[in-house]
Amino acid sequence: PGGTWGPEFRTADHATVAINGVGDIAVAYHTTRDDISGHPPLKQVEVALFRYNVPTGDWSLVQRELLGGVAWNPLNSTTQFSVKCERPDVIAVGERFFVVWTRRYDRSFPNQAMEPAVLECAWIKWNAATSAFDVQTSGNPAGLGFELDRNYHVRECAGVPDAVLLDAGDATHLPTVGVVYPHQTDFGDDPNSIPPNDGTRRFDLRLVSVTVDSAGLIAKQNLLAPLASGTVFDGPSALGG
Repeated sequence: PGGTWGPEFRTADHATVAINGVGDIAVAYHTTRDDISGHPPLKQVEVALFRYNVPTGDWSLVQRELLGGVAWNPLNSTTQFSVKCERPDVIAVGERFFVVWTRRYDRSFPNQAMEPAVLECAWIKWNAATSAFDVQTSGNPAGLGFELDRNYHVRECAGVPDAVLLDAGDATHLPTVGVVYPHQTDFGDDPNSIPPNDGTRRFDLRLVSVTVDSAGLIAKQNLLAPLASGTVFDGPSALGG
């Protein structure tokens, strides 16, 4: 509680769970911060990490980490300085964990009507020397993930990512994960659509892959061609949503 974590009694939601190759457990979730002055409640992404004890066959809570904090503004908005992070996904990659989430700007601020977003991630690995888990974000400070994509739009599709294991890694291959996520391309109240304000909403599904090496350095692959383009989806009937 306190500091960058916010109030002790935060509301938690959207919990996702993974068990790695040695039995450790990661629970990623977001919590609601209602203590940011002059701002509506914001979400932040956290993870709870449990170490598996082989002799006893049980788990102990080793640590909690703040992965996506509200204090960062990577798109350099001149009006919104605290930005919510939400809806994480976590998967196991061998003995590691991979967590991905969306940093989502608020449409109520000027020049953010389409809700630009940043896709962020972190790798997590047990460190036997310190008897703790290391959160790896390629040198970014706590609460700011490694950036996979930026300034795409998520106003009504929310930009929720889904991670999938591509390669658990071995002596000759780096651990590799793919992340699929939506980018909204058409808005129901768009005056430039044909016809204008037609209520139609469309999105593309994008894919990005990301690796990590033995030193904890993260690298993303080029964004691939969209998996699906111009997909129509339902949204609130009222223009402006």
